[in-house]
Amino acid sequence: MLKKRIETLATRQELKQIIPHFIDICTTATNRATHYDTKQEQQQAINTVHDALFNIDRGLYSIITLLPGTMDYTKQLAIYKLLTNHRNINNALTTASQEFKILQFLSTSLETPRMFKTFINLRLNKINNSRTKRLCLSVILNAENTELWSTKYRIKIKKILEHCWGKRNTSIIKSILHKFLIANATNDNTIVYPFSNKEIEILHQNIFKYTHSNNQNPNLYQCLAFILGHENNLKLPLLNAYVTAKQNIEQGKSLAYETLQGIRSTYHPTFPANEILNLTMATATAKQQKNFQRKAQQENVALEFNPYKYNAIELYIYTFENGMTDDIKQALITKAKKAAQSFLLKYNNIGILVDNSFSASGHYTQKLRPIAISLAIRDMLCHIAPEKHITYNTPDLAGFLAKPANSTRLADGLIYLLKQNPDAIFIISDGYENAPAGRTAEVVYLARKIGINIPIFQLSPVTGAESFGIRNLSEDITAIPVSNPATIGFSMLKPMFEQDLKQALWSIVRLVNKNVKLLSEGE
Repeated sequence: MLKKRIETLATRQELKQIIPHFIDICTTATNRATHYDTKQEQQQAINTVHDALFNIDRGLYSIITLLPGTMDYTKQLAIYKLLTNHRNINNALTTASQEFKILQFLSTSLETPRMFKTFINLRLNKINNSRTKRLCLSVILNAENTELWSTKYRIKIKKILEHCWGKRNTSIIKSILHKFLIANATNDNTIVYPFSNKEIEILHQNIFKYTHSNNQNPNLYQCLAFILGHENNLKLPLLNAYVTAKQNIEQGKSLAYETLQGIRSTYHPTFPANEILNLTMATATAKQQKNFQRKAQQENVALEFNPYKYNAIELYIYTFENGMTDDIKQALITKAKKAAQSFLLKYNNIGILVDNSFSASGHYTQKLRPIAISLAIRDMLCHIAPEKHITYNTPDLAGFLAKPANSTRLADGLIYLLKQNPDAIFIISDGYENAPAGRTAEVVYLARKIGINIPIFQLSPVTGAESFGIRNLSEDITAIPVSNPATIGFSMLKPMFEQDLKQALWSIVRLVNKNVKLLSEGE
């Protein structure tokens, strides 16, 4: 069936344009304004491309969202579209079971707050079909860190459970779980299940029917009881810490920062807010430590900063704000070498032209992100060829930490690189040349006219999917939008769709199957 469906899809010539555009959307789209487009323009452009591919084949659509480098915003949109549109077997490359596996993968690969936000939005939009219920419950009830989630996202999870179970059923389950807590209030390790046959059936239909073990789980019961409002007779450490912190804030040091800060503001308003950093730093995530760094400096709290815990783009943004150190520079080099390993093309000699003009400073909502992406791309490209030549739009502000300034003039840099006789040239630019406009295209045209056919790629750092696509510096340059250097290698496969659509479709399916195992042997 899969083979037949791919052969049918290979006859749809419009896919040659739609899929490359959709891949660009997957790896760049965010729900934010950019330097050139408003948030509303972004959303309209993104939805148009999503609809175009989804209406052709929802299975192909969902498989492509599993490609490495897909942004969380695309995953969230895909989850919503798959759950709110009725399945048509004549419009699906995947089976129902494969599609549900995709939904689970998309959900669990989201950052946890975004995953819960996605589930809450399903509730707000009154989406409560059987697949929605199964997805939310299977993800929440099978989580490895249910105890942490119970304290950190208590209110959100309760709303999601009520949405899946219904308020009346939730009230019944709350009473059954209270009965469980009372029966196990003693300090011995014996677990008692004081349920009637009818109560066991209720628990089966709503809880352990959706768990991998399909058995009763005393720790899960405790977490669910806590989420639904019970705070007595709890034995799990984090649940106890949450309850006791209401009386003694220092008892909550094992809780997440946000959780303990919420307890402080409600129950200990006179306790210094900056002390919560000191209490919870042992349990803070790497991302939280980075986010707290500036605040901690203001509050004279010492934090350990490990640059290897952050991606290259985050490190560059951090460095623009706090300065470069030897440790950060070495971490950036290490990450660039790793990213280069996924680059599918290799060269002996390349030219790199970095556009560090003022527009690279980005929209105020994503300040300095475009130049951070540009520098991360530059670093990665430096490791795909033994010989490289690098130049900048504004050479006097160049260097390892090139700063954005002045207008965009790239032609001089391109001429310099052409003289180095490279195997390929990479221009890292948003394409908005203005000093003067069109000069780069003229240089490329003249170079082609005299027989210089070096491949030239335009890698455009973007923080969203531009509503009218990225702007090409020249028709003779292959333009690729990039929000993450690790995705460049996959984006450069887009010409395959024009050359051999059938082979390109198989390549996507096999690539995704290698990582997600959608297909069984023989499919």
